[in-house]
Amino acid sequence: MRVCIVCFLIFFFSNELMGWQKSILYNSDNFQPIVSTEIPQGSSEDEVNIDSTSKIDNSNQSYSYSISPILGYTSDLGIIVGGAFFLYTENDPGSYFDVRLMLGFDPFNFQFLSSYKKERIFKNTDFEIRGSYTTFFESYFGEGSNTDVDDYMRIYGSHYSLNSYVRFFINDKFSVTGGFDFRGRVESSIRMNEEKDVILKDTNNVNIRLFPDENTLALNLGLHFDDRDNIYSTTKGSLHEIGVSYVPSLFSNLDIDNGSLQIEAESRWFKSLFLRDLVLAGRIAGGYSLNEPSYLYRYKLGGSNVLRGYYHNRFRGKYYYILQAEVRYPIWKSISGVVFTDIGDITDNDFKTPKFCYGPGLRLGLPPDYLIKVRLDIGFASDQWSIFFTFGQSF
Repeated sequence: MRVCIVCFLIFFFSNELMGWQKSILYNSDNFQPIVSTEIPQGSSEDEVNIDSTSKIDNSNQSYSYSISPILGYTSDLGIIVGGAFFLYTENDPGSYFDVRLMLGFDPFNFQFLSSYKKERIFKNTDFEIRGSYTTFFESYFGEGSNTDVDDYMRIYGSHYSLNSYVRFFINDKFSVTGGFDFRGRVESSIRMNEEKDVILKDTNNVNIRLFPDENTLALNLGLHFDDRDNIYSTTKGSLHEIGVSYVPSLFSNLDIDNGSLQIEAESRWFKSLFLRDLVLAGRIAGGYSLNEPSYLYRYKLGGSNVLRGYYHNRFRGKYYYILQAEVRYPIWKSISGVVFTDIGDITDNDFKTPKFCYGPGLRLGLPPDYLIKVRLDIGFASDQWSIFFTFGQSF
């Protein structure tokens, strides 16, 4: 059984703690090469953004900025150090800018991320753009849901991304988004996990490659319904989204015949049980790919948000589904607890036995409004368990 530990230490040096509820937090999975600063999501995006806060005044808007050091550790990358700068307005409609740099030393590598958001850039229209560049290696376990936790390779090289969208609000609940998602990678070498200091070479002493270098641009369109009472600490309401991502064959350096089309949908529900802070939360999501998506656009399960208990990038495929449920309950003041379960599968063909994770967690609300959460989850799976110390709810 293997254990993955992801943790971060945050230092507070603020004269005025951040209370801007529109602050964008980023996920600890970003210490892996960025695909979804979902981000990633990410994916996909919950990381530190709190420390020294000051104000800048001008005649039109009131600005605040925060500077935050970062100290972290992951079982693969070792010690991570860095810093972040955040600049934002305190009025509605507002704007937001951040830049973050993280360094690793085994071997030396780094990750740079930045984003900018402007609300109501036009009437009923928001704009956002994000970019990233990283040289952190990525663990590759293979494709599908039947992978071995001890049998994986480390892919070294660089990953970079740039994605942007505009969101048009039809009313206060419905919105439409459109934009692009550019992803690229350059692979320099691969190494087995057991012999991480040995670069794999062929009989001609040339570095073995798993996947070709890639530069691919996808066009995105989405429809959203959102009536949650608060996007960071939801106690009631729901979120429903469906999105289409299309990669024309001319928009990639790879040979993608007839392009690649992906459809993804998800629903989230939140309901208070007896007490306002006793919340039942559920999520169901799935994705479907037409034709063959490239390496960077294949779906992934595992990490701190989906199938907690498994490594990031543990399972990969063209199709996936995930079901998640949590009970969030108050403990004392700004401290709350969670019990959760995640069930899902991913495949290139037919779904088989679903993967199952479960575990407890703790949440600590950050001042002054305590809506943003520090999240500690312990996930248990069939062949490993993981500890994730990150920021924001998992969904």
